[in-house]
Amino acid sequence: MKKRKFSRPPEKALEELDAVDLQSRIDITFTKPETQSYYDGSLKSSEYFQEMPLVLVNQALLESSYMFEDCRYELRKRPDTRKQINEWLQEAKEEDERLFIERKHIAFSELYLPRTEEGKHFYRIAREYGKIPRDSYSAIPRTPEMACWLKTLCCFYQSRAIALAHRLHGVISDPLSHPDSHLARILTELTRHNISICTDGTVAWFRLLEAGWPYLEDSMPASITTAEQLFLEVERHDFESAWQRGPGNPDVPWVSKDNQRYALSDYRRLFCYKPWDNHGNSRRSSFKEEIKRFRTALSKDGLPGHVRLILMDHHQKLKDNFSQYELSLNSKAQDVYIDDFYWRLGKPFKQEKTSRSMQVKAVQHPFGYLEWIWA
Repeated sequence: MKKRKFSRPPEKALEELDAVDLQSRIDITFTKPETQSYYDGSLKSSEYFQEMPLVLVNQALLESSYMFEDCRYELRKRPDTRKQINEWLQEAKEEDERLFIERKHIAFSELYLPRTEEGKHFYRIAREYGKIPRDSYSAIPRTPEMACWLKTLCCFYQSRAIALAHRLHGVISDPLSHPDSHLARILTELTRHNISICTDGTVAWFRLLEAGWPYLEDSMPASITTAEQLFLEVERHDFESAWQRGPGNPDVPWVSKDNQRYALSDYRRLFCYKPWDNHGNSRRSSFKEEIKRFRTALSKDGLPGHVRLILMDHHQKLKDNFSQYELSLNSKAQDVYIDDFYWRLGKPFKQEKTSRSMQVKAVQHPFGYLEWIWA
Protein backbone atom coordinates (compact mmCIF):
# COMPACT_ATOMS: atom_id res chain seq x y z
CA MET A 1 0.00 0.00 0.00
CA LYS A 2 1.36 3.41 -0.92
CA LYS A 3 2.14 5.84 1.84
CA ARG A 4 -0.58 8.44 2.32
CA LYS A 5 0.43 12.01 1.48
CA PHE A 6 -1.31 14.91 3.16
CA SER A 7 -1.14 18.55 2.21
CA ARG A 8 0.39 20.82 4.83
CA PRO A 9 -2.09 22.80 6.95
CA PRO A 10 -2.09 26.49 6.01
CA GLU A 11 -0.18 28.95 8.17
CA LYS A 12 -3.34 30.80 9.20
CA ALA A 13 -5.25 31.24 12.41
CA LEU A 14 -8.27 28.96 12.73
CA GLU A 15 -10.74 31.83 12.44
CA GLU A 16 -9.20 32.80 9.06
CA LEU A 17 -9.62 29.36 7.48
CA ASP A 18 -12.26 28.83 4.82
CA ALA A 19 -13.86 25.40 4.97
CA VAL A 20 -14.21 23.92 1.50
CA ASP A 21 -16.54 20.95 1.53
CA LEU A 22 -19.00 19.00 3.66
CA GLN A 23 -19.19 15.24 4.26
CA SER A 24 -22.82 14.19 4.05
CA ARG A 25 -24.12 10.80 5.11
CA ILE A 26 -25.88 10.56 1.76
CA ASP A 27 -22.99 11.45 -0.50
CA ILE A 28 -19.98 9.35 0.49
CA THR A 29 -17.32 8.67 -2.12
CA PHE A 30 -15.24 5.52 -1.74
CA THR A 31 -11.89 4.80 -3.37
CA LYS A 32 -9.30 2.15 -2.74
CA PRO A 33 -6.78 3.23 -0.02
CA GLU A 34 -3.76 2.56 -2.22
CA THR A 35 -4.99 5.12 -4.77
CA GLN A 36 -5.72 7.86 -2.26
CA SER A 37 -3.35 10.77 -1.75
CA TYR A 38 -3.62 14.42 -0.82
CA TYR A 39 -2.01 17.37 -2.52
CA ASP A 40 -2.50 21.12 -2.37
CA GLY A 41 -5.99 21.97 -3.56
CA SER A 42 -7.26 18.46 -2.93
CA LEU A 43 -10.01 19.58 -0.55
CA LYS A 44 -12.41 20.34 -3.37
CA SER A 45 -14.20 17.01 -3.18
CA SER A 46 -17.36 15.55 -1.68
CA GLU A 47 -15.41 13.64 0.96
CA TYR A 48 -15.24 16.26 3.72
CA PHE A 49 -17.56 17.92 6.21
CA GLN A 50 -17.34 20.89 8.55
CA GLU A 51 -19.02 22.78 11.35
CA MET A 52 -21.56 25.44 10.34
CA PRO A 53 -21.79 28.10 13.07
CA LEU A 54 -24.90 30.28 12.93
CA VAL A 55 -24.07 33.93 13.61
CA LEU A 56 -26.56 36.75 14.21
CA VAL A 57 -25.43 40.20 13.01
CA ASN A 58 -27.02 43.58 12.34
CA GLN A 59 -29.13 43.52 9.20
CA ALA A 60 -27.20 46.45 7.71
CA LEU A 61 -24.15 44.21 7.34
CA LEU A 62 -26.10 41.80 5.13
CA GLU A 63 -27.70 44.23 2.70
CA SER A 64 -26.01 42.72 -0.34
CA SER A 65 -24.25 39.49 -1.19
CA TYR A 66 -21.34 41.49 -2.56
CA MET A 67 -20.87 43.24 0.74
CA PHE A 68 -21.11 39.91 2.51
CA GLU A 69 -18.31 38.41 0.43
CA ASP A 70 -16.10 41.50 0.75
CA CYS A 71 -16.56 41.65 4.52
CA ARG A 72 -16.42 37.93 5.32
CA TYR A 73 -13.07 38.05 7.10
CA GLU A 74 -13.76 41.46 8.58
CA LEU A 75 -16.97 40.13 10.10
CA ARG A 76 -15.00 37.32 11.74
CA LYS A 77 -12.84 39.88 13.53
CA ARG A 78 -15.77 41.71 15.09
CA PRO A 79 -15.98 40.94 18.85
CA ASP A 80 -19.66 39.94 18.73
CA THR A 81 -19.33 37.58 15.76
CA ARG A 82 -16.01 36.19 16.96
CA LYS A 83 -17.61 35.38 20.31
CA GLN A 84 -20.49 33.48 18.66
CA ILE A 85 -18.16 31.50 16.40
CA ASN A 86 -15.82 30.63 19.25
CA GLU A 87 -18.73 29.45 21.43
CA TRP A 88 -19.92 27.21 18.61
CA LEU A 89 -16.46 25.77 18.01
CA GLN A 90 -15.97 25.25 21.74
CA GLU A 91 -19.06 23.03 21.75
CA ALA A 92 -17.61 21.12 18.80
CA LYS A 93 -14.33 20.71 20.66
CA GLU A 94 -16.10 19.43 23.78
CA GLU A 95 -17.98 16.96 21.63
CA ASP A 96 -14.68 15.78 20.13
CA GLU A 97 -13.36 15.18 23.64
CA ARG A 98 -16.50 13.24 24.59
CA LEU A 99 -16.05 11.07 21.50
CA PHE A 100 -12.26 10.74 22.00
CA ILE A 101 -11.58 12.42 18.64
CA GLU A 102 -8.36 14.43 18.58
CA ARG A 103 -8.12 17.23 16.01
CA LYS A 104 -5.71 20.16 15.77
CA HIS A 105 -8.09 22.08 13.52
CA ILE A 106 -11.86 22.22 13.37
CA ALA A 107 -12.91 23.23 9.87
CA PHE A 108 -15.92 25.52 9.72
CA SER A 109 -17.94 27.83 7.47
CA GLU A 110 -20.21 30.19 9.33
CA LEU A 111 -23.62 31.42 8.17
CA TYR A 112 -24.54 35.02 8.96
CA LEU A 113 -28.18 35.80 9.76
CA PRO A 114 -29.88 39.17 10.32
CA ARG A 115 -30.69 39.98 13.91
CA THR A 116 -34.41 40.39 13.18
CA GLU A 117 -37.47 38.52 14.43
CA GLU A 118 -37.49 36.21 11.41
CA GLY A 119 -33.72 35.82 11.65
CA LYS A 120 -34.06 34.76 15.27
CA HIS A 121 -36.80 32.26 14.36
CA PHE A 122 -34.50 30.84 11.66
CA TYR A 123 -31.63 30.65 14.15
CA ARG A 124 -33.72 28.93 16.82
CA ILE A 125 -35.04 26.03 14.78
CA ALA A 126 -31.81 25.59 12.78
CA ARG A 127 -29.81 25.56 16.01
CA GLU A 128 -32.08 23.07 17.78
CA TYR A 129 -32.53 20.75 14.81
CA GLY A 130 -28.81 20.77 14.03
CA LYS A 131 -28.01 19.75 17.62
CA ILE A 132 -30.13 16.58 17.57
CA PRO A 133 -27.24 14.09 17.12
CA ARG A 134 -24.96 16.07 19.44
CA ASP A 135 -27.51 16.15 22.27
CA SER A 136 -28.62 12.53 21.91
CA TYR A 137 -28.45 10.68 25.23
CA SER A 138 -28.66 7.18 23.78
CA ALA A 139 -26.15 7.63 20.92
CA ILE A 140 -23.11 6.43 22.87
CA PRO A 141 -20.34 5.19 20.57
CA ARG A 142 -18.52 2.02 21.60
CA THR A 143 -15.94 2.08 18.83
CA PRO A 144 -13.89 4.80 17.06
CA GLU A 145 -15.90 4.15 13.89
CA MET A 146 -19.17 4.80 15.71
CA ALA A 147 -17.72 8.02 17.16
CA CYS A 148 -16.65 9.26 13.73
CA TRP A 149 -20.02 8.35 12.25
CA LEU A 150 -21.84 10.28 14.98
CA LYS A 151 -19.57 13.25 14.26
CA THR A 152 -20.43 12.95 10.56
CA LEU A 153 -24.14 12.91 11.39
CA CYS A 154 -23.72 16.02 13.57
CA CYS A 155 -22.42 18.03 10.64
CA PHE A 156 -24.92 16.48 8.23
CA TYR A 157 -27.78 17.58 10.49
CA GLN A 158 -26.38 21.12 10.57
CA SER A 159 -26.66 21.35 6.79
CA ARG A 160 -30.17 19.87 6.86
CA ALA A 161 -31.13 22.35 9.57
CA ILE A 162 -30.17 25.32 7.41
CA ALA A 163 -32.27 24.00 4.51
CA LEU A 164 -35.20 23.30 6.85
CA ALA A 165 -35.10 26.74 8.50
CA HIS A 166 -35.04 28.41 5.08
CA ARG A 167 -38.14 26.47 3.97
CA LEU A 168 -39.98 27.54 7.12
CA HIS A 169 -38.79 31.13 7.54
CA GLY A 170 -37.02 32.29 4.39
CA VAL A 171 -34.54 34.97 5.59
CA ILE A 172 -31.69 33.88 3.26
CA SER A 173 -31.56 32.87 -0.39
CA ASP A 174 -32.29 29.20 -1.08
CA PRO A 175 -29.22 27.48 0.44
CA LEU A 176 -29.56 24.47 -1.87
CA SER A 177 -30.30 25.92 -5.29
CA HIS A 178 -29.10 29.54 -5.35
CA PRO A 179 -25.62 29.51 -6.99
CA ASP A 180 -24.13 31.95 -4.44
CA SER A 181 -25.80 30.48 -1.37
CA HIS A 182 -24.04 29.09 1.68
CA LEU A 183 -24.51 25.38 0.99
CA ALA A 184 -23.94 25.79 -2.76
CA ARG A 185 -20.40 26.97 -2.00
CA ILE A 186 -19.79 23.96 0.24
CA LEU A 187 -21.73 20.94 -1.03
CA THR A 188 -21.70 19.00 -4.28
CA GLU A 189 -24.77 19.14 -6.48
CA LEU A 190 -25.66 15.52 -5.66
CA THR A 191 -25.48 16.16 -1.92
CA ARG A 192 -27.65 19.25 -2.22
CA HIS A 193 -30.18 17.29 -4.27
CA ASN A 194 -30.35 14.57 -1.63
CA ILE A 195 -30.66 17.06 1.22
CA SER A 196 -33.46 18.75 -0.70
CA ILE A 197 -35.34 15.43 -0.79
CA CYS A 198 -34.80 14.96 2.95
CA THR A 199 -36.02 18.50 3.56
CA ASP A 200 -39.19 17.88 1.53
CA GLY A 201 -40.07 15.05 3.91
CA THR A 202 -39.09 17.00 7.03
CA VAL A 203 -41.13 20.06 6.05
CA ALA A 204 -44.16 17.91 5.15
CA TRP A 205 -43.90 16.19 8.56
CA PHE A 206 -43.61 19.57 10.32
CA ARG A 207 -46.69 20.89 8.49
CA LEU A 208 -48.64 17.76 9.40
CA LEU A 209 -47.78 18.21 13.07
CA GLU A 210 -48.61 21.91 12.84
CA ALA A 211 -52.03 21.20 11.31
CA GLY A 212 -52.67 18.40 13.82
CA TRP A 213 -51.59 20.41 16.85
CA PRO A 214 -55.19 21.23 17.96
CA TYR A 215 -55.82 17.48 18.29
CA LEU A 216 -52.49 16.84 20.00
CA GLU A 217 -51.87 19.65 22.48
CA ASP A 218 -54.18 18.40 25.26
CA SER A 219 -52.29 15.10 25.53
CA MET A 220 -48.76 16.52 25.40
CA PRO A 221 -46.32 16.75 28.34
CA ALA A 222 -46.27 20.11 30.13
CA SER A 223 -42.84 20.86 28.65
CA ILE A 224 -44.25 20.86 25.10
CA THR A 225 -46.41 23.92 24.40
CA THR A 226 -46.01 24.45 20.63
CA ALA A 227 -46.02 22.38 17.45
CA GLU A 228 -42.38 23.32 16.86
CA GLN A 229 -41.34 21.94 20.26
CA LEU A 230 -43.25 18.75 19.53
CA PHE A 231 -41.61 18.45 16.11
CA LEU A 232 -38.13 18.75 17.61
CA GLU A 233 -38.89 16.28 20.40
CA VAL A 234 -40.25 13.65 17.99
CA GLU A 235 -37.25 14.15 15.70
CA ARG A 236 -34.92 13.55 18.67
CA HIS A 237 -36.75 10.33 19.55
CA ASP A 238 -36.70 9.16 15.92
CA PHE A 239 -32.97 9.84 15.63
CA GLU A 240 -32.22 7.86 18.79
CA SER A 241 -34.41 4.98 17.61
CA ALA A 242 -32.60 4.91 14.26
CA TRP A 243 -29.24 4.91 16.04
CA GLN A 244 -30.28 2.00 18.25
CA ARG A 245 -31.48 0.00 15.25
CA GLY A 246 -28.24 0.70 13.37
CA PRO A 247 -24.82 1.44 14.91
CA GLY A 248 -26.04 1.06 18.49
CA ASN A 249 -27.47 -2.45 18.13
CA PRO A 250 -24.83 -5.20 18.26
CA ASP A 251 -27.29 -8.08 18.26
CA VAL A 252 -29.59 -7.62 15.27
CA PRO A 253 -28.16 -8.69 11.89
CA TRP A 254 -28.20 -5.99 9.26
CA VAL A 255 -31.27 -5.44 7.13
CA SER A 256 -30.79 -5.51 3.37
CA LYS A 257 -31.39 -2.33 1.40
CA ASP A 258 -34.34 -3.97 -0.38
CA ASN A 259 -35.97 -4.81 2.96
CA GLN A 260 -35.35 -1.25 4.17
CA ARG A 261 -37.16 0.04 1.08
CA TYR A 262 -40.06 -2.35 1.69
CA ALA A 263 -40.28 -1.21 5.32
CA LEU A 264 -40.32 2.46 4.34
CA SER A 265 -42.95 1.79 1.67
CA ASP A 266 -45.13 -0.07 4.18
CA TYR A 267 -44.78 2.75 6.73
CA ARG A 268 -45.81 5.28 4.09
CA ARG A 269 -48.92 3.33 3.10
CA LEU A 270 -49.97 2.34 6.62
CA PHE A 271 -49.46 5.73 8.27
CA CYS A 272 -51.02 7.67 5.38
CA TYR A 273 -53.76 5.05 5.00
CA LYS A 274 -53.21 3.91 1.42
CA PRO A 275 -54.64 0.34 1.31
CA TRP A 276 -53.18 -2.28 -0.99
CA ASP A 277 -54.96 -4.99 -2.91
CA ASN A 278 -54.05 -8.59 -2.01
CA HIS A 279 -55.29 -9.90 -5.33
CA GLY A 280 -52.60 -12.15 -6.78
CA ASN A 281 -50.41 -11.93 -3.67
CA SER A 282 -51.87 -14.31 -1.13
CA ARG A 283 -48.66 -14.42 0.91
CA ARG A 284 -49.01 -10.80 1.98
CA SER A 285 -51.19 -9.99 4.97
CA SER A 286 -54.31 -7.97 4.40
CA PHE A 287 -54.14 -4.21 4.89
CA LYS A 288 -56.55 -4.50 7.82
CA GLU A 289 -54.27 -6.99 9.61
CA GLU A 290 -51.17 -4.88 8.95
CA ILE A 291 -52.86 -1.71 10.22
CA LYS A 292 -53.68 -3.50 13.45
CA ARG A 293 -50.05 -4.62 13.89
CA PHE A 294 -48.81 -1.15 12.97
CA ARG A 295 -51.00 0.56 15.57
CA THR A 296 -49.91 -1.96 18.21
CA ALA A 297 -46.26 -1.19 17.44
CA LEU A 298 -46.92 2.57 17.61
CA SER A 299 -48.60 2.18 21.00
CA LYS A 300 -45.27 0.86 22.34
CA ASP A 301 -43.15 3.62 20.78
CA GLY A 302 -43.52 6.33 23.43
CA LEU A 303 -44.22 9.91 22.41
CA PRO A 304 -43.57 9.49 18.64
CA GLY A 305 -45.97 6.55 18.49
CA HIS A 306 -48.60 8.37 20.54
CA VAL A 307 -48.40 11.38 18.22
CA ARG A 308 -48.70 9.27 15.09
CA LEU A 309 -51.70 7.37 16.46
CA ILE A 310 -53.58 10.62 17.17
CA LEU A 311 -52.77 11.95 13.72
CA MET A 312 -54.02 8.72 12.14
CA ASP A 313 -57.27 9.03 14.12
CA HIS A 314 -57.84 12.44 12.47
CA HIS A 315 -56.73 11.41 8.99
CA GLN A 316 -59.81 12.74 7.20
CA LYS A 317 -59.48 16.19 8.80
CA LEU A 318 -55.78 16.32 7.89
CA LYS A 319 -56.15 14.70 4.48
CA ASP A 320 -54.26 17.38 2.52
CA ASN A 321 -51.30 17.33 4.92
CA PHE A 322 -51.18 13.53 4.86
CA SER A 323 -51.15 13.65 1.05
CA GLN A 324 -48.16 16.01 1.03
CA TYR A 325 -46.31 13.83 3.54
CA GLU A 326 -47.02 10.69 1.52
CA LEU A 327 -45.79 12.40 -1.64
CA SER A 328 -42.52 13.36 0.06
CA LEU A 329 -41.83 9.66 0.72
CA ASN A 330 -42.43 8.45 -2.82
CA SER A 331 -40.37 5.69 -4.39
CA LYS A 332 -37.91 8.14 -5.99
CA ALA A 333 -37.13 9.61 -2.58
CA GLN A 334 -36.79 6.36 -0.64
CA ASP A 335 -33.12 5.67 -1.45
CA VAL A 336 -32.15 8.88 0.36
CA TYR A 337 -33.52 7.41 3.59
CA ILE A 338 -31.69 4.09 3.28
CA ASP A 339 -28.74 3.64 5.65
CA ASP A 340 -25.30 4.13 4.12
CA PHE A 341 -23.66 1.43 6.20
CA TYR A 342 -24.40 -1.99 7.59
CA TRP A 343 -23.19 -2.23 11.18
CA ARG A 344 -21.77 -5.30 12.87
CA LEU A 345 -20.35 -5.14 16.42
CA GLY A 346 -19.73 -1.41 16.07
CA LYS A 347 -17.95 -1.73 12.70
CA PRO A 348 -19.41 -0.25 9.48
CA PHE A 349 -19.63 -2.17 6.21
CA LYS A 350 -20.69 -1.07 2.75
CA GLN A 351 -21.48 -3.03 -0.38
CA GLU A 352 -19.20 -2.78 -3.38
CA LYS A 353 -20.59 -2.75 -6.91
CA THR A 354 -20.26 -6.51 -6.81
CA SER A 355 -22.65 -6.53 -3.81
CA ARG A 356 -19.85 -7.89 -1.62
CA SER A 357 -19.84 -6.17 1.80
CA MET A 358 -16.53 -4.66 2.85
CA GLN A 359 -15.55 -2.86 6.03
CA VAL A 360 -14.96 0.89 5.91
CA LYS A 361 -13.24 3.27 8.31
CA ALA A 362 -12.76 6.98 8.94
CA VAL A 363 -9.41 8.75 8.53
CA GLN A 364 -8.60 12.29 9.55
CA HIS A 365 -7.07 14.93 7.32
CA PRO A 366 -4.70 17.45 9.00
CA PHE A 367 -7.27 20.19 8.37
CA GLY A 368 -9.66 18.31 10.67
CA TYR A 369 -11.93 16.74 8.07
CA LEU A 370 -13.03 13.12 8.37
CA GLU A 371 -13.03 10.90 5.30
CA TRP A 372 -14.60 7.45 4.94
CA ILE A 373 -12.53 4.92 2.97
CA TRP A 374 -12.40 1.18 2.46
CA ALA A 375 -10.66 -0.41 5.44
